Amino acid sequence: MYLNLDMLVFLPAHRIIQCDMSILDGLNENQQRAVQHVDGPVLVLAGAGSGKTRTLAHRIAYIISEKKKSSSSVLAVTFTNKAAQEMRERVVKLLRIPVRSMPRFTTDLDQQIFPVMGTFHSISVRILRKEGGLLGYKPDYAIYDEHDQKAAIKQAMDELGISPKEINPQNIAWMISSAKNKLLTPVDYAGKADGFLEEIASRVYQSYQDILRRHQAMDFDDLIMNVVGLFETYPDLLERYQDRFQYILIDEYQDTNTAQYRWVSLLAKKNQNIFVVGDDWQAIYGWRGADFHNILNFEKEYPKVKVFYLEQNYRSTQPILDLGNFIIKQNTHQKDKTLWTENHSGDKPRIIEVEDEWREGECILNALGKKRKKESAFDDIVYEYDDGKRVAGMSILERIMQEQRAKKDQERGWEKRSYDIDFSGVTLSDSVVLYRTNAQSRALEEVLLTFGVPYRIIGGLKFYDRKEIKDMLALLRFVYNQDDLVSFDRVIDVVGEGIGPKTISMVRQCSRTRGLPVIEVMKNAVEFIDVSDARAQKLVAFGEMIEDLLVRLEDTGLDDFIDIVGKRTGYFSLLNDGSPENQARLENIAELKTVAKKFRQEKGVQGLSLFLEEVALLTDLDREDARGDQLTLMTLHSAKGLEFKTVFVAGCEEGLLPHSNSMMRPEELEEERRLCYVGITRAKENLYLTHTRQRTIFGKTMVNLPSQFIADMPDELVERIIL
Repeated sequence: MYLNLDMLVFLPAHRIIQCDMSILDGLNENQQRAVQHVDGPVLVLAGAGSGKTRTLAHRIAYIISEKKKSSSSVLAVTFTNKAAQEMRERVVKLLRIPVRSMPRFTTDLDQQIFPVMGTFHSISVRILRKEGGLLGYKPDYAIYDEHDQKAAIKQAMDELGISPKEINPQNIAWMISSAKNKLLTPVDYAGKADGFLEEIASRVYQSYQDILRRHQAMDFDDLIMNVVGLFETYPDLLERYQDRFQYILIDEYQDTNTAQYRWVSLLAKKNQNIFVVGDDWQAIYGWRGADFHNILNFEKEYPKVKVFYLEQNYRSTQPILDLGNFIIKQNTHQKDKTLWTENHSGDKPRIIEVEDEWREGECILNALGKKRKKESAFDDIVYEYDDGKRVAGMSILERIMQEQRAKKDQERGWEKRSYDIDFSGVTLSDSVVLYRTNAQSRALEEVLLTFGVPYRIIGGLKFYDRKEIKDMLALLRFVYNQDDLVSFDRVIDVVGEGIGPKTISMVRQCSRTRGLPVIEVMKNAVEFIDVSDARAQKLVAFGEMIEDLLVRLEDTGLDDFIDIVGKRTGYFSLLNDGSPENQARLENIAELKTVAKKFRQEKGVQGLSLFLEEVALLTDLDREDARGDQLTLMTLHSAKGLEFKTVFVAGCEEGLLPHSNSMMRPEELEEERRLCYVGITRAKENLYLTHTRQRTIFGKTMVNLPSQFIADMPDELVERIIL
């Protein structure tokens, strides 16, 4: 048994147990060849379901075990913590490292003698904890998530006199993020600004960065950009990391943006031992800055590269792969591959045409279960709203559906339904419904609610996005880093009873004038702040409370410390009113303690630092938590990297898939086709592509043509059904 893998980032080569099993066992011929080509640049073009994670893990183990290279010289980079975790588990099993030899986690890379495996962001965090002083950052700098970023941008806009009612802060945030992904500083961006909105964004960008500096904080994009800046500004520092990481492995290389590409290129430049795995056919994130030309041009950048193709698929049946191969080969800007499998069983994929979006939902359920005469309704539906409330299914039906149902049936000319659908023997969690836009889920949800089908939506409100979790994390972050004024504002808003905006404004001004942290100003409010004695005493008490919590942290396990913070600040008292809503919030905080227990062995600031880093670096898929047997709904973009026994791709219509925004741009149309390919190749056994003759969406009823993607599919590859 291999324990505590969440804490394990580095693996000890000197404690490997030798075994008879070869590191190459379980690999096909092309995988073996890729694993064994250790020196020099390597490009692995890995098709969907071709075992790329297995290949990466075996290569790491091979470098350490067979080639006897220093384990500390290996760096493996992924895009999600989940992918990094899976890689760690595989490597540990391959090297047969015993539990007793597991190393203690440390954030100091110089103290590690093991391979580093993590995301671009998590590895950058560790580099900047050590080297950030060169950029003026303390080791305990804060990491701002999207919510914190938006708050800081609003503050920047306020300081510049720009109204959020006139300019959407979310748009500005996107423009700043896009600039950072292209490695454009505020000065660079200002020089390229074209038009009124970009000029506004360039001003906000500079002010926003000034605020981050004052708060000793970085956002996600800064983590990558600042490491690149360090490497480019300090050649000796870059060379030290190049000497450390002599073997570099990058997963999902087609998804790298300009900043990530530069990050990798700088580290690999000296030794050229770079091993990248990717699939240009699955490059679907151009809209968020990914540049799939990075993988297409890899052979030009590294002329001595060795290229390996992984085309054997271990996920899907051959009929599904035949369809995937056909559709993707209509693109022109890509590498040539042909996916195949030894599994030639299975039905042809089905293309189903229905009248409208309601019938589309019904046909999906009919494909999963069987119609039966209605005897009883499901009474155990759970629906999760964006505020995290969970409501019993029948009450939702009564409130949302009952009044509308008769009216809608009458409008459609349908009789009252006398059937439901029998899902006995069906595991709903084996199936997924994929769609191009989030707006498509509305009609699907309506059908699911009507028939009492439990479901979950990936991309809805997540655990870490709930108010009580953000409140508690803000409290913990401010205790950890008292320069983090975004967390400070949230903490004051939540537990700073009697301390109003005007008083806080005076505290902030005094902090800037005297060059003192806000907590020091508050502790000395009687002397520093011109307020009433009663108000000054509230400020003093608040400052002393935060200081006391920091002292308590030093000898307390992190899970217990969450209880201490909740009680000491009065936050738990705010939620202890006996209401079901607040009881659920207290239960969510209890679940946060479960996460914190992983860091219990690290007391004090170190444990809190590791915990806050892990939470800040989680991605949507890392955070997703399945609850029981539920049908999954998600966008095609969210589905990448996943697999399901049965897959439905809904809304295969012109204007949806491909999206209307891509119709006039050839490159974007090719990305839409790749997106369709990704949806197809998520299926293991059963694949359904559905489209409607008319659809009500975005407030309009439209008569739709079938997607050009499915219209072109030859009949020998698909079964067409019209309902």
